Amino acid sequence: MRRYYKAQFDLLCEMEPGLSLLERRVIRLGNNTQAEETFCANRQWLWIKPAIARLVGWRAKCRDKHPELGTNKAYDIACGYLYYLLPDCRSCVCMAVEEILGLR
Repeated sequence: MRRYYKAQFDLLCEMEPGLSLLERRVIRLGNNTQAEETFCANRQWLWIKPAIARLVGWRAKCRDKHPELGTNKAYDIACGYLYYLLPDCRSCVCMAVEEILGLR
């Protein structure tokens, strides 16, 4: 599945280079937070998701030039791939909620 998302994501990056920049920021975020005791992927997602929405999906800036960027599929691919790149949550509120709900 990851290979599929990466291949599709790379195609989107050819049309919208801003996605490549966002990918590098997410990868750098993961590398920079490895030594931290706590990390919340969902909290980081709060700034990543709006950035994606400006680049792909029905609010995409370049959708006139590249209609493919204005689709739900493009948005879903970008979201799926970039969320996958985020490190797992570590010692954050999400973890506690999952434990309380019996999801862990």
